[in-house]
Amino acid sequence: MSETKKDSLTVSIVRLFTTSHLSLLFLLISLVAGAVALTLTPREEDPQIVVPVMDVFLQVPGASSEEVEKQVTTPLEVLLRQIKGVEYVYSVSKPGEAVVTVRYFVGENLESSLIKTRDKLQANQDIIPPGVSNWLVKPVEIDDVPILLLSLSPQQPNMDAMDLRRVADELIERLRTVDNVGKSWVVGGVVRRISVYPDPAKLEASKISLLEIRQALAQSNINLQVGSMTANDREIVLEAGPHYQNAEQVGATVLKSSNGKLLYLRDVADIIDGAADTEEYTRIGFGPAVAQMKTVGKTDQKLPEAGEQRPMATIAIGKRRGSNAVSVAEQVMALAEQLKGTLIPDDVLLTVTRNYGETADHKVNELVMHLSIAI
Repeated sequence: MSETKKDSLTVSIVRLFTTSHLSLLFLLISLVAGAVALTLTPREEDPQIVVPVMDVFLQVPGASSEEVEKQVTTPLEVLLRQIKGVEYVYSVSKPGEAVVTVRYFVGENLESSLIKTRDKLQANQDIIPPGVSNWLVKPVEIDDVPILLLSLSPQQPNMDAMDLRRVADELIERLRTVDNVGKSWVVGGVVRRISVYPDPAKLEASKISLLEIRQALAQSNINLQVGSMTANDREIVLEAGPHYQNAEQVGATVLKSSNGKLLYLRDVADIIDGAADTEEYTRIGFGPAVAQMKTVGKTDQKLPEAGEQRPMATIAIGKRRGSNAVSVAEQVMALAEQLKGTLIPDDVLLTVTRNYGETADHKVNELVMHLSIAI
């Protein structure tokens, strides 16, 4: 009687999948898993590769760039290279300051790398030169790159850069309430500042120095609870302050008392509540494609002409790690749309100068289309 020859493992596996419904079942499971992954995976422009990078900022007042390099940055580079997981250390030395950048290997945990860097500096305070007055460790992440830029520009010639900055500062506080909005800031415009311009002749006549003016302003611009008292079943809280609110309060600062007469700051200086000193100009220029420019708000607004330039203040919006850039950008723009005409004046043009959420969505959709063709 002949023995039945047993099939090999390979033949058994092939027979199992050709005579049963396992192939179809695995195919359906794979398609469902892929659809779920495609839906839940955040859509982003930049890849979220974990590469811990941090900058160490140091202040060395009075030192030249060569002194900073030899006495501070070079020894610090050697110290930071001793940390486990560090791949590169490089620095920039300037007169009175330096920046040392530490880069860890790909895949190292960001939080633990940051802790290791700070611990290394704290544990070696004794070898840090005494001229270093301050140091700061600041991590650098891909999420620090803004995904959305909204630029405000005036449509009326009577609006200046300080008005734009005030609108931008108020708008960014509202936009930060959107879920998953991360680091955000304002660029451009002119900030409001109360400036004090002392008169040298009046200072000489009053025997007042600039240092005394500075000390008087620092001592007066406070808001502290100095005590409390109880009377008639009521508690009265006493405060010293409040902080300066306007130029009149700054001018009412008492500098000194002589023969029963008070000398106020306004007696020896001019107090101006207005724009800060201009250190840089931020403007937006409109090119030939201005008609295709994306704006937020009414579509019937009069668009600028090609070649025109206007003052500008830009709001940069970042997102939190792991969030969907597409949904964050859409929610921010939807809120800005609601605020147009109220918080954002009608004579302010709100232009979308960057939208990584839109470009990320376009790239993902194109990728899905080609994957579908391949399947």
